[in-house]
Formats: sequence, structure tokens, C-alpha cells
Amino acid sequence: PTFTAASRRQPSPRQHRSGICPPGTPAFLASSSIGVIDRQLTLPEAVADKCRSHEQGVMRRFQFFEKTLVTDDDGWGQSPHPGLARVRVTAACGGRARLVIGGVDGVVTLMDRALQLSQFVAHAGAVEHVAVAQTRGVLLTLGNDPVDGKDMPVVKMWNTEKTDSAGCPLLLNTCPVYVRGSLTVPVNVMAVTSNATALALGMCNGAVIVLFGDLLRKTSNDLRLLRPPCMEIVTGLSFKFQSKTLVLFVVTLSTVSCYWFQLRKEMERKLDADQGGEKQCIAYNAKGEVLVGRPEGVFFYSTEGKGPCFAVDGTKNIVLAFRDYLVVWGPVGSPAAVADAAGPSTSAEAPHAMALSVYDVQNKIVAFYEEAPAAVAECVTHVVAQWGHIFVFTSTGKVYYLAEKDTQTKLSLLFAKQLYSVALSIATTHHFGQEAVTDILVKYGDYLYSKGDYGGAIQQYVKTIGHFEPSYVILKFLDSQRITNLTTYLQKLHELGRADAGHTTLLINCHAKLKDEEWLRGFLMESDKEVKFDADTAVAVCRKAGFYDLALHLARKCKCHTWYLQLLLEDTHDFDAALTYLQSLPPPVVIATLRKYGKALVTTLPERTTALLTQAIAALECSSASPPAAATTSAASLAFAPPGTTVNLRDVSAAILSSSLKVKPEDFIHMFVEQPEYLVTYLEFVVSRCEPTPVVHATLLELYLQAAAEIGVLQQPKTCPPLKKAEALLKAPFKYDRDYSLLLCQRYGYTAGVLYLLEQMKLYGNILQLHIEGKDNDAVLACCEQFGDKEPSVWATALAYFSAREDRQAYLQRVLSRLESGDMDAQLPPLQVLQLLAETPATPLGAVKSYIQHRLQAQRALTRENEKAASEFTKQADRMASESEVLRSGATVFQLLRCSLCHASLDLPAVHFLCKHSFHLRCLPAAGEPECPLCCDSHRQILSTAQAVEENATKNDEFFWQLEKADDGFLLVTEYYGRGIFQPLQNKSIC
Repeated sequence: PTFTAASRRQPSPRQHRSGICPPGTPAFLASSSIGVIDRQLTLPEAVADKCRSHEQGVMRRFQFFEKTLVTDDDGWGQSPHPGLARVRVTAACGGRARLVIGGVDGVVTLMDRALQLSQFVAHAGAVEHVAVAQTRGVLLTLGNDPVDGKDMPVVKMWNTEKTDSAGCPLLLNTCPVYVRGSLTVPVNVMAVTSNATALALGMCNGAVIVLFGDLLRKTSNDLRLLRPPCMEIVTGLSFKFQSKTLVLFVVTLSTVSCYWFQLRKEMERKLDADQGGEKQCIAYNAKGEVLVGRPEGVFFYSTEGKGPCFAVDGTKNIVLAFRDYLVVWGPVGSPAAVADAAGPSTSAEAPHAMALSVYDVQNKIVAFYEEAPAAVAECVTHVVAQWGHIFVFTSTGKVYYLAEKDTQTKLSLLFAKQLYSVALSIATTHHFGQEAVTDILVKYGDYLYSKGDYGGAIQQYVKTIGHFEPSYVILKFLDSQRITNLTTYLQKLHELGRADAGHTTLLINCHAKLKDEEWLRGFLMESDKEVKFDADTAVAVCRKAGFYDLALHLARKCKCHTWYLQLLLEDTHDFDAALTYLQSLPPPVVIATLRKYGKALVTTLPERTTALLTQAIAALECSSASPPAAATTSAASLAFAPPGTTVNLRDVSAAILSSSLKVKPEDFIHMFVEQPEYLVTYLEFVVSRCEPTPVVHATLLELYLQAAAEIGVLQQPKTCPPLKKAEALLKAPFKYDRDYSLLLCQRYGYTAGVLYLLEQMKLYGNILQLHIEGKDNDAVLACCEQFGDKEPSVWATALAYFSAREDRQAYLQRVLSRLESGDMDAQLPPLQVLQLLAETPATPLGAVKSYIQHRLQAQRALTRENEKAASEFTKQADRMASESEVLRSGATVFQLLRCSLCHASLDLPAVHFLCKHSFHLRCLPAAGEPECPLCCDSHRQILSTAQAVEENATKNDEFFWQLEKADDGFLLVTEYYGRGIFQPLQNKSIC
């Protein structure tokens, strides 16, 4: 059997078996609307192989379904269900939560999932048809009931989720079936939409009646006679919504049509004008297609036309579509075979063996098969799908259900028969996960491997690449006799981009063992071939084997700069070619390479290497700003980027020399250990481009001092170029290690540098000590004049130094003369001066007589000024106290005639303040306490000051902290006493 697109003319059985479409088949029919042919053509190669039985035209049979008899309520009995055995089934269908069964006595039986039954009387006559509107859960039954004294077909709508007073489902609506002017005709088929908005009835006289509207309402709806009576009985009806348009399929014994309903109009389209189908040989799948069973096969119809044919020979009594399966009940064998078995004198109704078959349409296998011998009187009357099972009703009252076995059980059955190709097909059509498909492929490969079919096994293993560990396959084929198969697998690994360095190495070694030099060169050296392997590993293998020319060619072709430079510098020692190649590379790659091989290049070609390094840094434009996000990649990672990677120099310019990254300017200092003159050139370039790091600064300073020491001019900076550069480097606005720089200047005896650094480090005492050690008296005195304000102790040190010997008395007098000024008392008090001089026996009294006299006179003058100021403050305090007393106890006369604010004549009401200001009442602010607008600011300032003093009086911790830090604690305490902070604050009214 095979699928074939069918034309309007009935194809011959031979055409069905060969799978060839008849001539003139339309293109849209050749591509199946249910996707059977499409899926067959687009199946992965892993499941495209069918077993030999498929190719020979015979479908294999499996028992993928388990048949079980529906027994009594407890589920453990062996006899048929007593409630179902009593029902003479006339119609059955699957509902939302119940299986609906119509009986000949007009009773409808509802069976739930627990096999519990409930019954109610729906019609006076037999229940001929049942249907369920799945979306709304409404049950429709059709049977004969008396209407106006006549028995006629009646459609009733029931709500099975609600019950009436008698406990029966709630009757929602009743609709007699008749057409004006015509006799009552039996209804052969019935169909309803899922939302219960349309009902179609197919009559035995060929007429089709469609009722539009809400079927649950008892008001009149739109009734149409879609098809007038004719000689063709209607055998099948089915609704479908396509692009929000309602479509009705109509099947008769000789035709298949569909009607499109739009804007109260219908449009008919003939899908098959030559053939139709019997009543129970018509099924409807979940895709909205109509399946029509005929002796030569089952034909698929959609709104586009006639689709493919599932060629299954034999007469078909019942056809059902269940998921991706096709259920068929009919006599065993083809129609010709059945006729031959019956004999020429036997009638067509002679008993013969019947069979129930479940076909997997997509995989073209028989998923279930069971024959009923001709001697058995049990015949299948109805087949219904519900709850994922297939329910089979028989004429003897027995009900069976077929339950599909789980996936693992089905695969185990196939594995036991080594039908791995069938297992693959089932896994794909049932949308198994990739893990399950891979497991089947591995088992298939292992089976072929055990049978010695290494080529077939490797083909299955190849299909698992990307989902299965390659090492499992590689270990199986490591034997030298199977190296060809291993090479095939490894090449596929590389083509799919799943190979690692080990796989590439193994592939190259395999071809090397096969002496396939042509392949090696084609694999590694073809210039127009896309690289589908790990170039780094390939170069490493060629390098290890000694094929330097092949390795160099491959490295240059794949832009493996690191490998190419390693081959030139480490193996061929061609430094000139290496520098030439580096000049053509991006600056990040150049810098990353020089970090590793720079020393060897500088030793051989110092000038060219230094120039290349400075050019690379200049191109990167070192910046002190924060690098962008793209620049956070290290230079090494940029250098080893895959072929074709674009390097943005603007993004990495700041990254190379940024202190936050691994690559720093000092990383290249080691290159110039034996070439100090080129190191100076490099470091001067770095300093000129960006702020140097402390290491760069210290190295360059040492090189300058070392050069000056070699020519012996360390004390003559004006005539020595290296010292001029050292001085400029020290005074440059850079952040560097001053301690280490000071150590270098002291080591090489660079006095000017030492003095500059001591001054920058504010070590003024060390500067004075340096001059004292050099016995430069003028420099000592100049140092005191320059740094005495910043470091008062230098005056004491100089005083002790000059008073130690009599030959320095002239300098001592100059120091004392400087100390006689009053502004020097804070730096060196007179008492401390006398104590220092008293400790030196060599100092005569006459040397300090003038100093003492001047200091005593200055102290007396200062005392007189303080006494005069104290007297003035006392008088002022007394005056203020008397004024306050007068204001408190005496009378005050206000004589102002004008308002102090608006300067208008003062009239009542008026407000007078003790500050001798008067105002109109209207001139004062209405809110708050009245206060003098002219004096309030000063008054508030006094109050805020007093409040601040009061608040500070409670801050004991702050007072003691200041007392610990103060140079003169007595002065601090005096200041606090002057503020009155140690006395209670009394707020007194002033005005």
C-alpha cells in the first residue's frame, strides 16, 4: 500500500499499489492537504528508510493496542457490562466527558470515565442519531416523536450538565424535522457545529436541511433547504470553520461536495463528482478532512479538493479516524478474494471472516489487527473514539475498548524484532524528543555493527552527531581495519562543526596512515576551500610532523597569526620575515606578539623592533579615560580571535595601555635588558604619549642618572643633557613613587633632585639637615627664611646650629634679629629661644642682650594695650547695664509723631517699642508676636548666637576633642570662657 493523489476518475488498483498519480492530476491535489505526502518527502533521512516489507508492498502488523472488554462496574468482572449488554445500540458518539449511546427503545445512555451509567428517555421511538456540540457541551438526539398526531423525526437539545426535576438532563429545545409541502422523510445523517450555531440533516431522499442560529433558543431560526430531494441518499455530513467561514461537507453514494456559507448565501464545490461513500464508511479527522472508505482504499477530501488515497484493499463496513490512525472494520481480503471465497452460487450476504484493523497512516504499518471468524456471530455495529481509546460496540451487546500501549512498550516490541527503521519512523511522526530518536539510532547502529555491516552502522552513527557523544563511536572504530569508516565519521563531524581539537588531530592522523597525501593537501592547502576544521590543531599537527612549509601556508591562509609567528621565530628563526609580517597585522596583535617574542627580536633587530612597538602604541592612541565596553577584552584574546573577526582599533586603543587591564607599558621593559639605549627611546615615547606608570617613571629616571654618572657630570645639570631630562621628568605633573625616586637620586648623588623631592614631600627639616651637613651657612639661613612659616622647628635647629660655635656668631645675630619681630612668637617663643641659647656654653650674654631688651619692650607695650582694651570693655558693660536697669524700672517717653516704617503721621491705634520706634498697628505684620521690624534682625542674630553658645556648652566631646588637638590648650579654654560657655545662659528681653 502507498499514498497517491487521486483524480476525479477512479484510479486502477495497480496505480494505487505503485503510488503513481493518474495523468491529469491537478497540482494542488498532488500535495496532500493532510500532509501525508509532504511529510513523507520531508522526513529526516534517519527515518526515510522503510523496512524491506514496506518496499515489497506488504504492511507489517503489530499489536500496539490492547483490547479489553468493558465489564461490570467494579472493573474486575469477566462478563460484559450488564448495563451496556441490555442496550440495543442504534447510534453512538463521544461527548465532552461522557460516551453517548442511543438505543432502539428511545433511551439515551451516558457512560462516564468510571464506567458509571445514567439513562433517560429521549424519544418515543428509536434514537437514530446522536451528536455533541463540543464547545458548548450540548447533546443533540434525533428520533421519532408524535407531532400533531404524526410520527416524525424530532431533534432535541439537552444540557447533560444540568438536570430537571426528574433527574434527567435538562431539555433545552425541540425541533421537528419537516419541510413545508413535502412528506416526512427519514433522516439518514446529522451534523452540528461545535458551538451549536448550525445543524445539518441529510435525508434519505437526498435532501439536505440546514438550520442556522442559536439552536438552544426556542425561537425560529433560519431554515434552508440546501439540497433539494433527488435519487441520491445523503450518507455523510460534516461542518468545518475555515478562515471564519462555515463549510459543510456533503457525501452521497456517488458524489462528494462542500458548501461555503457567506452572507446568507451558499456556494457549492464538487470535490468528487464520480464517487461517494457508504454511510458508516465516512469519517472525519481532527484537521477537518473527510475520509471516504471504498474497496480500493480510503480517500481524503479537503476544501481544496480530492487529496491522497491510503490504498487498503478490501470492503470496508466501518471507517473511523482516530488521531493519526485509521480504524477499519470489514471482511478479510480484497473484494475479489471475498467473492471467490463465497463462490458463484453464494449470495453476497454469505458469512465470511471479518477483521478490525488500526492503520498508522503516516508510517504505513498495521498498529492493531484482529479477525472475527465467520462462525462467530458477533459483528461490530459502531466504533467510537473517546478518552484516548477506541470503543467497539458489537451486535451481541459486548463493548470493547482498544487502549494504545505506551511508547516504551511499542519500541520494545520493535527492538525485539530488530525493526529499528520502523521505530525511527514512529518516533518522528509521533514527535518524540531528540534524545529518544538518538537512542534508537544508536541501537540501530549497534545492531548493524554486531552484524558486521560497518558501513551501515557508521551511517546511523553519523545521524546522531550533535546529540550523542562521539567518543563512543570513535572507540568502536579505532581498529586499523575500520579506519575508513572512522574517517567517514570524523569528516562528517568536521562538516557539521562538531569536531574539537582531538577529532581534527585524529582525522589528519587517519589520512596520514592511509597515505592519502592528496587529501591532506586538498584538505589543508586549497585556497578556495572553506575551512571546516580547527586550523590551530591542524597547524600544530603539521608542525609536530615537521611539515613547516605546509604549516606556514595553512597558518597564513587561516590567519592564525600566533602560529605563523611561532613557526617563523621558534622553528625557522626568520626574524626579518616575522617583523615584516607583524607590520601587516593590527596593533593589538603586534603588541600581544611582542610581549612574548620581543626580547629575541630586540636582540637581533633592535631598531626595527623598537620602531614597530612605538608605531603600534601610537596607532592605539593610549588614553587615560575609561575604556569602552568592547575594550575590556584583553589584547591576547583579540590576537587569537577566529579568522574573519573584525578588530575595532578605536575600541581597543585605550584597552592596551590602560592600567585596569593586563597589558601595560612596563610589560615590554624586559625586552630591552641588553639594549638600554633603545629602552630609553621606548620609555621616552611612552612618556610623551600618556601618563607613565610608577615603574616606567622610575626606570627612565634611573637610565638618565646612570647615563650622567657614566660621563661624570652629576653636579653640573646645566651642561648635562641626561640631567636636564631627569630634572624635567621629576618636575613633570605625573604621579610617581617619590620615595623610590629620592632613593635613586641619593644613590647616584644627584643633589638637586634630592632637594626638589624633599621639598615636594614637605620634609623641610631634612632639607635643612642636608645644608647643615654641607656646612652651607647661607643655605641654612635661606632655608629657614623659606620654610620657617611651614616648619617652625627649622628656626630652632638653625639657632642651635649657629650657637654651637663662636665663628658663627654673625649668622646667630641674623637669626636673632629675625626672631625679634612680633610675628615670630607663634613659631618660636622667646622663652624657648633663651632655653636653646642657655644650653650652648659658647654663646655670650652680650650676643642675646639686644634680643632680650627688644622682646621685653614688646611685651610691655602689648600689656598696656590689653589693659586699655579691658578698661574700655568694662565701661561699655557698665553703660549697657545702667541702660537696661532704666528700661526695666523707669518710665519711657515716646515722642515720635510719624510712623518709623511708612513715615506718615502717627495716629491711633499705634504701637511703641522700647527701642524708641513707633508704628501704625496696620503697618505691623498681623501674624506672630509684635516686634520692631527695624530692630528684629539684629535682635534675632543676638538670640541665635546665644542659642548656639548654649548648644555648644553641652557638646563636651567636641570640646575635649579640640582640647586634645589644640597646640595651646590654655588659649582654647580662655576662648571658651570668653564666650561664656561655662555659665548658664539667661535669655532676657531687650525690647
